[in-house]
Amino acid sequence: MPQIEDKHLQRFKQLLEKAQTTLLATQELLTSLIGNETISDNLKDLNNQETIIYGSFDGQNMVASEAG
Repeated sequence: MPQIEDKHLQRFKQLLEKAQTTLLATQELLTSLIGNETISDNLKDLNNQETIIYGSFDGQNMVASEAG
């Protein structure tokens, strides 16, 4: 395994710290928008309301299936 240079490790650490900060800020914003509900509860609500439309993509547009 090649030895990782110290400058790459430091950059990697900085990127991880920035990602963590961004995720925490995003979580706080989401909590402020939806309250104390969990994300999974909101996703369950969305799943109960969804309609699945079957079809295929012809390279430019969606084409409805024959069975639909």
